[in-house]
Amino acid sequence: MEEEDLDIPAGLPTSLRDPVGIVRRRWPWMVVAFALGLGATAAVVRFVPPSYVAFAMVLITSKRIPESFVRSTVTEDSFEHVNAMIGEILSREKLAAVIEKHGLYPEYRKKLPMSDITTLLRTDIKVEMDPGATPTSQPETAHLLRISFKNTDPQVAADVANDLADLFTTASIEQRSQQSELTTEFLRRELAQAEEALKEQNRKITEFKERYRGELPEEQDANLHRLEMLQQQRQSLAAQIGEANTRIAMMAAGAGGGATPEARLEQVRGRLSSELASGHTEQYPDVIALRREIESLEAETAKQSKEVKEGAAASQATVIQSAQRQVAALQGELAQTEAELHELQTRIIRT
Repeated sequence: MEEEDLDIPAGLPTSLRDPVGIVRRRWPWMVVAFALGLGATAAVVRFVPPSYVAFAMVLITSKRIPESFVRSTVTEDSFEHVNAMIGEILSREKLAAVIEKHGLYPEYRKKLPMSDITTLLRTDIKVEMDPGATPTSQPETAHLLRISFKNTDPQVAADVANDLADLFTTASIEQRSQQSELTTEFLRRELAQAEEALKEQNRKITEFKERYRGELPEEQDANLHRLEMLQQQRQSLAAQIGEANTRIAMMAAGAGGGATPEARLEQVRGRLSSELASGHTEQYPDVIALRREIESLEAETAKQSKEVKEGAAASQATVIQSAQRQVAALQGELAQTEAELHELQTRIIRT
């Protein structure tokens, strides 16, 4: 049987036109290459230590003064705060403390300075912001950090990642505490300024009310009530002055209970003459009563001495002088009331 001609591309090299023949001729080399690759892989797996990566998530929030209290004139970038925090945590001092705590890189600690070892640790640490996991309620002030650390020991990797997360958490708390103190101090200053402004405004209002006291619209009802009271007071004072003047006139004329016995005797005699002139007889009851009163007054007048008469006259003068002083006081009070009444009427007209 004749062999069928294979459809081999014309441009293919002659050595590749027979793949089966190539395998038949080169299989020992292929076996050697496979064995070497398998051995190298086994050596890598056997002698190269495994690497473990531990992750930790930290939510960083920035506290700011609400714009409902005061509108900020400076645009704050929360990413700058986060980057500053990352730089602080990954500083040489912080990383050196982590290295000492967990005994990292023991094979390099005797050969390299601490600055180089901290650089090695910094290369094994990754801090990334995860925008997809940031809370949507505070997109501008909250950031979720994804912290990872790579090490050959899984427990060490987890411990270092947790310590780094604790450092970020502590730094965030300290930062928020400082921001809260600054916010409190700012609000305290704003409150003090507002209180001073309020005091100044109240002072101006007080001065305005003092300057236009009694002329303000809200005082109109009180002014009208005060006007009515002053008018009643004026009428009362005028009536009191009139009554006092009447009493003084009566005492000066000898009328009333303050007259001397001689004056009363003359009055009773005059009344008796009037009764007799009207046609009444001596047996009329009023005539009899007047006769008896005349006898009594005559006896009383006879008993009084000259000194008693002078003392009574002096007492009568003292009473009149006291009444006159009272009238003068009432007149002064009336004048003051008239002046206040006139001033109040002027204020009401201006209101």
